[in-house]
Order: sequence, then C-alpha cells, then structure tokens
Amino acid sequence: MEGDEREPVKRVELGNGAKRDLFEASTFWELQESGLGDRFYDEMSLEILSLEILSGLHPERNGVFRMRVGGKFPYYAVFYRIEVENVLVLAVIDQRRDPAWVRAFLSRRLRE
Repeated sequence: MEGDEREPVKRVELGNGAKRDLFEASTFWELQESGLGDRFYDEMSLEILSLEILSGLHPERNGVFRMRVGGKFPYYAVFYRIEVENVLVLAVIDQRRDPAWVRAFLSRRLRE
C-alpha cells in the first residue's frame, strides 16, 4: 500500500531468564491443576508472539516495555526491550508481587 509507514515486523526472542520464568510458572500452574501448566504456556506464547506486531505499543519505563496479559492469567505481565533487529523478552512476572520486588527483579534481569 502506497504511503504505508508501518514498522516492519520484528522477530521475538526469549531471553534465558524469560524462558526460566515461563518454565517455573508453567510448573506451578500444572501443580495446581492437571493441564493448566500447558494452558498457561500456550496463552503466554500467543501473547509473546503478538509482540512481532504490537511491540512498542505498551507502557515503557527506562527502555523496558510492559505488556499486561489477559485471558485466564490476567495478573501476568511480559517485560521486553526493543532492539535493532528484534524484540527481546526479558521476563514474565506475576504482577501480584510487591512492586519493589518487581523493580529489583527487573533490575537484576537487565544485568544478566
């Protein structure tokens, strides 16, 4: 389409810490109810994949964006950074935690 100024789709990558977060949360939910861990993982994967198109549309602080997740797990948020070639997912965090804990956790994660 002529005059279309949209940003190109960016590839989404999961950092090692975000992979750990997904594994740990999936394990937690699976222990709560059989099959719930897989459902959590599937829902988070779809939300994360949406960043190919929606990255940068979420609230940003110090270069880190926060995307709140809907669906069955609305307390979770995906934290990511936009890089030149891709979107790097830094963390997947349950937002019911103390905000000071979340800030400290993200600060540590950024140094990894």
